[in-house]
Amino acid sequence: FVAGSITWEHLCSLTGSGELNCIDQSIYVEPIDFDSFNDMWKYESSFIENCPGSIKTGVGFAYKASGGVPFYGKVIGSKWYTSNKKPTFLVLKSHLQELFNPLENEQKHILFEIVKNKKNIKNSEHLFSLIEKGILIKSRDKYSITIGFLTDYIKSIQVKNVQQSVSQSEEITTRIEELVISINKSHHNKKGS
Repeated sequence: FVAGSITWEHLCSLTGSGELNCIDQSIYVEPIDFDSFNDMWKYESSFIENCPGSIKTGVGFAYKASGGVPFYGKVIGSKWYTSNKKPTFLVLKSHLQELFNPLENEQKHILFEIVKNKKNIKNSEHLFSLIEKGILIKSRDKYSITIGFLTDYIKSIQVKNVQQSVSQSEEITTRIEELVISINKSHHNKKGS
């Protein structure tokens, strides 16, 4: 909820009533700017004894991957230090799922279109909701996803969906072939008898 992954109205319908869940507004936590993120990164890395240079100078990567969300940045930095290699979106996968899964289908569709670099995204309440949640920003006439690893996560979902579609298509084709063979055999048996 605090990360902007779900609206209060949706949360109320899941976990209780408006009388018991008496919050009257949503406040979205916004990412911090690069300078503040850089200060945080330097401060946190100062506690690491013999901190590798790649981590100290990796603030740009961490900022882009995390979208400026301090918690995501700290998770990225921690994984980078413990594994001694630059992390991928998988380090935040569970967090990204919590952010992405509760979105409405229309919002997910918008994100898929943006990842495909579609330029003519129509204004809608779903688009503005993604902007309000800090998931999207508009620069000139183009929308982009603020969290780099969220873009990578969405791309991985698209590949998975395509693979599932191909697998389902192959399964249907195999079933059709088997059915045609069965029909031909049964037709041949009827003619032969």
